[in-house]
Amino acid sequence: ARRGVMPELRYISIVESDFILHGRSNAGALGPFQLMDRTARSYGLLTGNKNDERYDPLKSGDAASRFLGDLIKETGDLNLALAAYNGGFAGRYLASEKQNPTYEGYLKFMEEKINSLRSSIVSGNFEHIVLKGQNLRQIARRYGVGIDELKKANAVGSRIGIRAGERLRIPLRNEAHKKMVFEKLASGFKENINFPHQVNAVMEVVKEGKI
Repeated sequence: ARRGVMPELRYISIVESDFILHGRSNAGALGPFQLMDRTARSYGLLTGNKNDERYDPLKSGDAASRFLGDLIKETGDLNLALAAYNGGFAGRYLASEKQNPTYEGYLKFMEEKINSLRSSIVSGNFEHIVLKGQNLRQIARRYGVGIDELKKANAVGSRIGIRAGERLRIPLRNEAHKKMVFEKLASGFKENINFPHQVNAVMEVVKEGKI
């Protein structure tokens, strides 16, 4: 309330982590409000192994409320702000649609992204963009392929390392393999699309006194 955000939004922590103080996501978000390192530091939290304030429910809650407040001001739409809180997809949409962002526009943006992902996988031309710190073993495991398969598909040969930003073609063996890769990657899209509805549902249930 001090930060000008509706107090019921504290229940975002239930959807994010079940209010587990030491919760950790696969992407590296920590604490009950699941803040990424960069976001936490931008709102004044200390991060690191010894004294990571994302685990502190009061400090991380204050940072989360300021983050949400800024997103609501930027988007003018609670659902779009919640989607942006949950993941980077909404941030990419906002960067591309600065004049008149809407939640409906965001859903259309996500639909196009999912269809593009499906097309690239079905055609067998799917590529992985290497992130900082990734190696061939990690990437091969992510897509269910062998390291030798990955090297052969990209003419890596005996090259020791790969560079961040490099594009690697992922060899997809058959339709079952394509389906597995698509469902794995599309799960992040689906989670982000569903997140605002989950938060709204939890707030409504709490409002009705059912939990």
